[in-house]
Amino acid sequence: LADRMRAAGLVSGGIFILAASLALMATVGPTTSFLLLIFWVILGRIGLGILMPALSLGAMRGLAAPEMPQAASMSNFLRQLGGAVGVSLIGILLEWRLAAHGVALIGTNGNAARVAAFDETFLLMAAICLPAIVAGWLMYAFAP
Repeated sequence: LADRMRAAGLVSGGIFILAASLALMATVGPTTSFLLLIFWVILGRIGLGILMPALSLGAMRGLAAPEMPQAASMSNFLRQLGGAVGVSLIGILLEWRLAAHGVALIGTNGNAARVAAFDETFLLMAAICLPAIVAGWLMYAFAP
C-alpha cells in the first residue's frame, strides 16, 4: 500500500483505525468476550501496520541517498523515544484516573470504578489520535 497510495491517506487512515480501536477498548467490561477484546487489539495493530510504513516512507522521501542512513536512525530513535514517553504518560494518566475513582490498580473491590478509569484512559488516547489524523494529512498534503 505504501508504494501505491498517497502517504497522507495511509497515515491518516491508520491513525483513524487505531483511534477506533482505542475507542472500542473503552467499551470493555467484565462480561466482554475475550475474543472480542482480541479483535479490537488486532484492529489497532492493523492501523499501526498501515501507518508505520507510510510514515517511514514519507520521512525518507525527498532525501538524497547519503542522508538516508542518518534520517532513518533519527526517525527510528524519535519514534522509540515517543513510544517510551507516551507509555509512561498513559501510565500516569491511568494512575490519576484510578485515584480519582478511589481505587488501586490491584484489588478485589471497586471493579466498576477500575473499569471506568480504564475507559476514560482509552477514550483520552482515542481523542489524542483525532488531531493526529489532521496533522498526518497536513504533513503530507504540503510535501513535495
